[in-house]
Amino acid sequence: MNATSRRTFVKAGCAAVAAGFVFAENAGAASSPPAGSRVPGTLIPIEGALNVRDVGGYRTVEGATVRCGQVYRSGTLAYLTPLGLSQLAALGLKEVVDFRTAAELTSQGPDRLPAGVVPISTPIGETAPPHNTGAATTAAVDPALLDIYRGYVDNDSWRKGFGRTLQRIASAAERPLTYHDSAGAHRSGWLTAVLLTLLGVDKDTVYAEYLRSNDALGGIYAYPEYLDEAFAEATRKYGSFTAFLVQGLELSLLTILRIRTGMLTLA
Repeated sequence: MNATSRRTFVKAGCAAVAAGFVFAENAGAASSPPAGSRVPGTLIPIEGALNVRDVGGYRTVEGATVRCGQVYRSGTLAYLTPLGLSQLAALGLKEVVDFRTAAELTSQGPDRLPAGVVPISTPIGETAPPHNTGAATTAAVDPALLDIYRGYVDNDSWRKGFGRTLQRIASAAERPLTYHDSAGAHRSGWLTAVLLTLLGVDKDTVYAEYLRSNDALGGIYAYPEYLDEAFAEATRKYGSFTAFLVQGLELSLLTILRIRTGMLTLA
């Protein structure tokens, strides 16, 4: 398929998604809390874990709401206490997608998970800081992290890891799930920004959600410039965000539709 054909395909696909958009009022797990039952961005207390948040509760530009109780984001789950394990079990997770690298796993240890939760290793990133928890930066944007955020788009392995996670989110059989890295700021932050944008949440809200990691971690880890860099790279390389989803993250139009119908409600 040549470049012109690809652009035509993506434009047609985007129109098809818009035309075929439906809201699945009964999609997802029956035990999931109703959308809006949790204040968007609120930290969920899991003893021994950092930065645990539900990605649901946000309104989209179409007037829908992102479902709560379907997808969570967090930092490492390696240090959960017995109480933390009980608190995590209450979320009813089916899978935990772990973005940590081999070096991070060696340093922190494997996740501590409730019985029956399936761990999914999806290593993304370099083996050392700044992808690790590192130290908070208060003075300026870190050029090394700008490079890493471009890598979320340019690095084939990293990009495919994010794409596979979105494919899991598309499957009701694999939700509720959570994805995490070490601190829950960067890799989890980028994927959440992509997911919420795919769902139709406006840019200001997407960025505000991303920056909540700074409050959760007690320092400046996330800068809006990092998301700017990754989104700009996606547009530069693929021409549009939709083309990035289809060509870069290898999401079929049906998969995108399944994510939207499974994760959105009119309630």
